[in-house]
Amino acid sequence: MTFTTGRSAEPTPFFYTQHDLSNLATAARRVVEVCATGPEERLLNALPFAPHLAFWLAHYAGTSGGVLTLSSGGGKVMGTEGNIRHIRKFKPNVIIGIPTFVYHLLHQAAEEGVHCENLRLIVLAGEKVSDGLRLKLRDLARELGAGNAHALVTYGFTEGKQAWAECPFPHTEPSSGYHLYPDLGIVEVIDPKTGKEVPPGHPGELVFTPLDARGTVVLRYRTGDFIDGGLTYEPCPHCGRTLPRLVGNISRKSEVKEMNLDKLKGTLVDFNELEHVLDDAPHIGAWQIELRKLRDDPMEIDENHPPCSKDQRHR
Repeated sequence: MTFTTGRSAEPTPFFYTQHDLSNLATAARRVVEVCATGPEERLLNALPFAPHLAFWLAHYAGTSGGVLTLSSGGGKVMGTEGNIRHIRKFKPNVIIGIPTFVYHLLHQAAEEGVHCENLRLIVLAGEKVSDGLRLKLRDLARELGAGNAHALVTYGFTEGKQAWAECPFPHTEPSSGYHLYPDLGIVEVIDPKTGKEVPPGHPGELVFTPLDARGTVVLRYRTGDFIDGGLTYEPCPHCGRTLPRLVGNISRKSEVKEMNLDKLKGTLVDFNELEHVLDDAPHIGAWQIELRKLRDDPMEIDENHPPCSKDQRHR
């Protein structure tokens, strides 16, 4: 049994039969194949021990893909120092984890002068990842002695009981998207207002139906996730696979909010786009936005602050 996480609603259980576990192992093996790794490499699974899809998919990626795997349980089990100790001794070729923790882990390891020349892939799961974070992770990998590491992202959700991955791509080119498994499930992209399917390459909401599931099963499940590049059936320009792919940025529909700010004239502000702008800034490691009303009165106008100094901007 796993649970939905990361939403405001009460966690919902999702049940697996042995048949579902076999499908999960198949999907996990394909993530290993798409990410271009294999039995000759070592995988540090830094995802937290928990009844959620990401950890178990990484577990089965190791067992079904034949990859030597060390599962550390993330930061809460062995702490940052314990994971750094594993990087020193285990010398992983691949690290998989939550993006924010992996960034923290590699940043701390670099500060301590750790070397991990074997590191070739950084696989990220559980959170949205910007191009700016990819760049920062590659820079940190170089500080560890890894010259050309790739930062790849997976996309999955509890209700689908599987996840999809990007293939390695040149740093100067955009990702070719998440490689799907049409024998295990149907992925549709629909207009969120009408519910009708949109043509390939058009943006819309992701809808998923498994083809061979047991236990807890969803049908035409509306994920609430919006993809701006849509679905494509063209061969992958990087690995050549002819699988359908999801292309572009994925964001939550609920994160598009209406802002009654005079300077924006009441238009829609997509916080996902704002997040990409801030994350991609090379000198910003972390950020927070605070919106306040004048005198904390909800009926008042939005409070404006004077421009910050250059030193404040850098901090």
